[in-house]
Amino acid sequence: MITRRGMIGGAVTAMASARHLKAANAPLDIVVIGGGIAGVAAASQLAAQGHQVVMLEARSRLGGRINTDRSFAMPIDLGASWIHGPSQANPLVALASRAGLTTAVTPDDLVRVYAATGAPLPYSAVDPKEATYDRLTNRARSTAARTGRDMSFQQAMTAQLGTLFNDPVMRYFGAAWTEFDTGAPLDQLSALQGMEDEEFGGSDVIVTNGYDRLLQPLVNGYEIRTGSPVNSISQTASDITVEYQGGTITADAVVLTVPLGVLKAGSIRFSPGLASTKLAAINRVGFGTVNKVILEFTQSTWPAGMQYFGFCRAVGAAGRACYALNVKKLNNRANILVVIYTGGEALRLESLSDPQATQDALTAIRPILGATPPALKSSRVTRWRSEPYTKGSYSFASVGTKASDFDTIARPQGRLYFAGEHTNGTYRGTVHGAYLSGRRAADELVLALT
Repeated sequence: MITRRGMIGGAVTAMASARHLKAANAPLDIVVIGGGIAGVAAASQLAAQGHQVVMLEARSRLGGRINTDRSFAMPIDLGASWIHGPSQANPLVALASRAGLTTAVTPDDLVRVYAATGAPLPYSAVDPKEATYDRLTNRARSTAARTGRDMSFQQAMTAQLGTLFNDPVMRYFGAAWTEFDTGAPLDQLSALQGMEDEEFGGSDVIVTNGYDRLLQPLVNGYEIRTGSPVNSISQTASDITVEYQGGTITADAVVLTVPLGVLKAGSIRFSPGLASTKLAAINRVGFGTVNKVILEFTQSTWPAGMQYFGFCRAVGAAGRACYALNVKKLNNRANILVVIYTGGEALRLESLSDPQATQDALTAIRPILGATPPALKSSRVTRWRSEPYTKGSYSFASVGTKASDFDTIARPQGRLYFAGEHTNGTYRGTVHGAYLSGRRAADELVLALT
């Protein structure tokens, strides 16, 4: 299966050593905007160093795109679910241990793919096409790197084989592999930069007792104000002021960790405005959407040994989900399937009502439910693009994105510092990338004081 691969040399090194904010002879007043993993990482590190920190979070909860629903037979994560590359080099491994997270490997090869007719496809029919898709992907990337010419991943693939995505199995690979992995629609993902990020070693693991536990070791030592969406940020040579729903804070520095979708939407006013180079980078980098429909049944009738199910559809057929995670394999008490929507299908799902979306997912997975489908007990539909404080799922390199754009978004502007997965080009679109970005922003700010 295609995973995050490739390299971008070096980490973000935009330090603020030339700007001394003020002498640190008293605790520094710092505002951290956003209570996702990047925000709590920055706030925790700054508070541990003796700084006075106030966190402003727009929602009534912390976590951002980490959001665990505990109403099902086991905790189900509506956003981030996996720890990607859980080697000892991954900083989340130690943090997860401190937080008491339990995990399980979700083997990519334990998947059964179903044809558009609903019939299960033999591995002898799927495996050769998997090898072809992988080979064409590598060739598309190498050609883009050699020529320096950017185009969409879809164009780069069809340039090699024009009828590629007329094959329902290849379309399944495009959705369940590339779109799910990158968060990007195939026709927007850059062939040149779209997969040029890094990964830690080790087989990905899913969190089985709730990803939101990861925040617990990081939410002490500072003040947290939830229900406090920010309207504007203005700075002078001597301070920086944040206006939010509920009040105004004037501080020495701000760490801004809102998702890229919020920056793209212009939801926060800046005075002075953001640098033109930063705005251009924000516009170039893409922000994709992946959605889920969680279906809990009274019993399970699907193949017990499979971790995943893949669904093909004929060209021109009505859209539907591409992938489903079998939660029953992780917890025998949980008769749950998590149905995945990517690319344009993720956006289509958001146009449906909850009953319509649930029925859409049930129609997609009908081939695996057996002759007598079990009764549906409960369901939940995510709509990450419609969430006002996220406006999508995770960042990706769209056509025209420069390798330096993620670093440009990360670069401090005066007393304003930036964090979030979209500021970490090396590990973009991941929880560990967001966590590292928060720690990096805190380091930059402290360096400016020395």
